[in-house]
Amino acid sequence: MISNAYSYDLTVLHAGAKQAIDVLITALAVPGANILLPRPGYPAYEAIATFNRLEMRHYDLLPEQD
Repeated sequence: MISNAYSYDLTVLHAGAKQAIDVLITALAVPGANILLPRPGYPAYEAIATFNRLEMRHYDLLPEQD
């Protein structure tokens, strides 16, 4: 039998990456706080941040290639 280093009690399954990101941000979000988002980035980040009333701050992934 293969040893499992993960606890099943701490494992959560999601329908996809978007749902997992949504659950994570919603669980940690405090309305009015800010969130640092990459630019370019995953489009769902901004929608989720807006829904949770977070102030968005962006950073460029490759600033030397503007």
